[in-house]
Amino acid sequence: MDGAKVSAVHRPPHGKEPNMTIDASPQKKHRIVLNGHAIFNAGFEWLLTSAVDLVTAAAGHTVDDVLRQIDEHRPDVVVVEVGSGADDVVMAIIERAPDARLLLMVDKGTVPTVLPDVSVPFGCLTKTSAPSEILAAIRSLACGSTVFGDGVFTAVRAGIAAHRRSVFPALTEREHEVLALAAAGFGNADVARRLKVVTKTVRNHMSNILMKLRVSRRSEAVDLARLSGLTADVTQVSRSTGGSAPEGPARIAPQTRTPRSMSTAQEPVTIRSTGHPPTAVPPAAGRY
Repeated sequence: MDGAKVSAVHRPPHGKEPNMTIDASPQKKHRIVLNGHAIFNAGFEWLLTSAVDLVTAAAGHTVDDVLRQIDEHRPDVVVVEVGSGADDVVMAIIERAPDARLLLMVDKGTVPTVLPDVSVPFGCLTKTSAPSEILAAIRSLACGSTVFGDGVFTAVRAGIAAHRRSVFPALTEREHEVLALAAAGFGNADVARRLKVVTKTVRNHMSNILMKLRVSRRSEAVDLARLSGLTADVTQVSRSTGGSAPEGPARIAPQTRTPRSMSTAQEPVTIRSTGHPPTAVPPAAGRY
């Protein structure tokens, strides 16, 4: 293998060793900050030694630890163990470092009670996920994709839907209505007719929505709304306004596709326990 560099493999003293990784060209190293109990952090540090493109920047357990480490290292991904006291950690990161990309590691069958704004890429996996799934999720998240583990997406989406009014706190009531109708499949003219306003007003609302959600296209805002469960009751809207509902289902889940290159917007990817590559949702614009 002339010209190719084979990276050394770290052999841990106990347990199975990581798979050999071949690095044929220089890669950007993504900085990872860990926040959890000592055993959790140690396990992740060991796992990251098997990846030539991922490096542990810092590890801690408290709110003060993670905020200081985010400020000092500007990590690409922050991995948080969701458990006792984790809500305070997640909430503090959301408030103090809202652009941080969080990978929440949860116990099987549980859902985080505090979630980041869906306009910022984040991830959620179970602690029982395979090492290859975790590494794939970290890479996808570092490149701007929202990633969910197998069986986690439905539960997280249901949790977001239950609190959908607070998912986009920057939007006004009317902007919520416009976005919900757009997510239900209505064009700007149809939205204007149902809200009894002129089309230009709807376009102005949509421009404000794109700015507040930090996305550049209407389709990206619609994807975020559908992910959050923010869609209008088309039957109710049609009945009250005398209009007709758009063709197709009102609620459309993101489809699974193969992601494009890292330099372009990522399409949806899902991490499955069978070892298949992950599922992610398109990345949001903006980065700290």
